[in-house]
Amino acid sequence: MKKIIKKYKIDIVQVPFNVFDQRLIYENFSKYKKLEIHCRSIFLQGLLLKESKNLPKKFNSLKAKWKKWDNWVNIRKINKMEACLHFVLKYKNIYDKIVVGIENKDQLKKIYNFKERSKTLDFSSFDNKKKQVIKKNFLRR
Repeated sequence: MKKIIKKYKIDIVQVPFNVFDQRLIYENFSKYKKLEIHCRSIFLQGLLLKESKNLPKKFNSLKAKWKKWDNWVNIRKINKMEACLHFVLKYKNIYDKIVVGIENKDQLKKIYNFKERSKTLDFSSFDNKKKQVIKKNFLRR
């Protein structure tokens, strides 16, 4: 993406950003002054909202990661949608907008009425800096 931004006049980019794909934290887009960054896939196309036992079979290799995610939200007594929103909003300084997909009006209401917790949540145990793992497991479907 950086090569394209350098070569062409780009105004807006959409970048995946979620609990399991934290690459945006490490990218340095601040040097592209007029570049507007929109976060997308904050729920990883709904996968982060599913229980590990309800993952599609093609994601069986990721069950352990999802069980860890299930446990993490249960211990903190937070639902998965709220956890995903907390994660993204924690980094307001690195993006301009958030793009979300919804399945129904109830989900839209929950997102709209979301209130941030004052307590900071630590998502670092889900960070996956290895781009190849992210690409192999999440982007290929």
